[in-house]
Amino acid sequence: MRIFLICTLLAGTACAPDDDKSDDTGSADGADGSDGGDGADGADGSDGTDGSDGTDGGADIDLVGAWRSEGTDLAPFFRSSFFDYKSIDVDFATDGTYSGRVETNAGQVQDVSGTYTVGESTTPATINIQQLSPQEIRSEGIWQVDGATLSYEIVTVDPDQGCTPATPEGGFGSTTCSSVPLEAGDLTQFYQRQ
Repeated sequence: MRIFLICTLLAGTACAPDDDKSDDTGSADGADGSDGGDGADGADGSDGTDGSDGTDGGADIDLVGAWRSEGTDLAPFFRSSFFDYKSIDVDFATDGTYSGRVETNAGQVQDVSGTYTVGESTTPATINIQQLSPQEIRSEGIWQVDGATLSYEIVTVDPDQGCTPATPEGGFGSTTCSSVPLEAGDLTQFYQRQ
């Protein structure tokens, strides 16, 4: 149960248990995705009822494309011995969908997919993620692209784990969680364009 609570609390990618070395696929015994967000309404940008500014799910935005986070680019929380992530790959498509893959240093792999919507009226911009697989999870947060680097910080809001996502006003490192002590920047992730 502890791994599920921590995994759904955090975002940016899938969670894979480090205590089950026999399952390299990260299946239902504890590996769930931690990306999730509000992409159901307005994912195609047609109505903006998702709470963003109506920006579409991907067409003509800097976020679209393939990204990789590894080494010191990984958020400190995901580099910790609890998660022990080796790399996170994510591909944001122009149609408002995304797919991703997480690999731990122990060789466990978990694939995730879903939809996303963005609001670009602020800097950093906002993002809502609705993870659909391997389970439904909704996350919110902020992102910003500078050259070939994506700064990204989201947190799961459904199921509610007592976290408040980073905001454009608060900037990166402003996520707060009542159930897990976080230092500023613990969930800030950096990705390099592939």
